[in-house]
Amino acid sequence: MHEAATNLLHKAVAALEAEQTDKAMTYLRKAERLPYDDYGAASPLSLAAHMYAFRAVLDAHELGHGLWVDAADIVLEPMATWKPLAMADFRHVLTVVRDDYPTTAAEDRRLHRMVTGQQVATIREMQELAGEELCAVVLDLLAIVIEYDVRVGMILDERGIDDH
Repeated sequence: MHEAATNLLHKAVAALEAEQTDKAMTYLRKAERLPYDDYGAASPLSLAAHMYAFRAVLDAHELGHGLWVDAADIVLEPMATWKPLAMADFRHVLTVVRDDYPTTAAEDRRLHRMVTGQQVATIREMQELAGEELCAVVLDLLAIVIEYDVRVGMILDERGIDDH
């Protein structure tokens, strides 16, 4: 089920990047109807969305230069209009990368400032959602990740860093 959800998620991302929100929601609805994954102890859609966000942040972290925190700081500005649970899941991904991978003291301080006093949710909170509510949160999480990737690319360009 996870592979099917991931495939539908990637199609939803492509639709969002093409500014076809209705088409993206169609893919997310199909993924949401997939059976619960007992092995992963998660709905395939929420797990695939969470892992998609995790991979994007980890990829940026691996580029170095503090890009992963710089882009997150821009994307999670206080005035962002994304659904709170989508932002909370993205913050959780940031804290997982911080806790599980090498970071600098400056990155730790900046990330601490970004998450202190803010909702930080795990995939478990997303598990409580279903139907349109889950699809709407995942749609916003995908939008956050797309914007995050764009910001990472812009920062790379601004600083003249080759990402290869």
